[in-house]
Amino acid sequence: MEYKIAVLDEAIQEVQEAMDWYGEIIPDLSIDLEARFYTSLNAISKHPFTSQKIKFSFRKYNVSRFPYNIIFKIKDTQITVVAFAHHKRKPNYWKKRK
Repeated sequence: MEYKIAVLDEAIQEVQEAMDWYGEIIPDLSIDLEARFYTSLNAISKHPFTSQKIKFSFRKYNVSRFPYNIIFKIKDTQITVVAFAHHKRKPNYWKKRK
């Protein structure tokens, strides 16, 4: 079963900020980050329960090559991405998002 994915505006903004930052260093990194983000969403939609369970009802998926996790929750057949969180910055800032 594939799940439907919704991405909160805050998470989209975080992806865009990361892409902008990497794009200033090497433009191709921005393109690679975007591609890996969407590849990760595809993997999450197919197998959401294989991702590590973290606080409360949230799970995290590690984006390959980049130091980011996709933080999401599952309810019925809906996956909601609540954050695109850097591994080391501002831990747990996303906990209050719904």
